Amino acid sequence: MVGKDNASQEVFIVGAHYDSDSSDPEHAPGSTDNGCGVAAVLELARVMSTHTYNHTLVFAFCARDKFRGDPPAIIKILYLLSIIFTNSL
Repeated sequence: MVGKDNASQEVFIVGAHYDSDSSDPEHAPGSTDNGCGVAAVLELARVMSTHTYNHTLVFAFCARDKFRGDPPAIIKILYLLSIIFTNSL
């Protein structure tokens, strides 16, 4: 959501990750916290989209936050945003 204040370069990010993976369909340890986080961000985006804000708001999601060798979710989200803002997408 693009903010009203064009002079402001501040961006507020609301993010969540979803990464639960299990070979046992009866046991998905991350489904509760990941599912709740994603649902909360989606609801925030829905409610907040009916208002205007001075600063730009970004609602972002990424996968695989806690697997071996993967960077934390916030690093992935910031990288994605740097590409978006650099290329004015």
